[in-house]
Amino acid sequence: MRLLAKLLINLRKTVDKQEALSCFLSGEYFDAVTEAAEQICGFHFDEQGRRCFGTPSVVLTMGNILREVCHVKRGLAVRCGDESSSKDVGNFLHLLQNEYSDATSCLAPATLKSKKNNKPTKLPSTEDLIKLKKYTETKISSFIWTVKKTAQLQHMEGAVRSGPYSPACVQQKASK
Repeated sequence: MRLLAKLLINLRKTVDKQEALSCFLSGEYFDAVTEAAEQICGFHFDEQGRRCFGTPSVVLTMGNILREVCHVKRGLAVRCGDESSSKDVGNFLHLLQNEYSDATSCLAPATLKSKKNNKPTKLPSTEDLIKLKKYTETKISSFIWTVKKTAQLQHMEGAVRSGPYSPACVQQKASK
């Protein structure tokens, strides 16, 4: 709804008419609708002179929203028996499917991809890596020390159990 409101505000400025959105959904105003949509999406030329958008995802969303609004207007026109309005929306939809995707929405994925490729990958700092190394070394040495102590205790318990002073031997000697 917000995108449609922004589109309508930009359309009214571009065309200089205070009309409802449904009036602009005809082939006559297609170029104005496309221009208003490009303004909302931050259309500009990059350093290499290529067309791109500030918010490319909005371009794709705008195309889908316009398609849905056209279907609603066409449904209302069919219910009311308004052939001229239905024909206008049909012409707008035809232009939307053919020209909007070629002129506008095909640039959006390219802009998204270039933004992703131009975004640097942030690597951890040297200090962080040194801290991580010290932490892991401390944990490993602590674990090794614990394992060695556990092994020594188990060895000593085994010796006590099987030696001359084991509980079983002491009980046998006591019973004699």
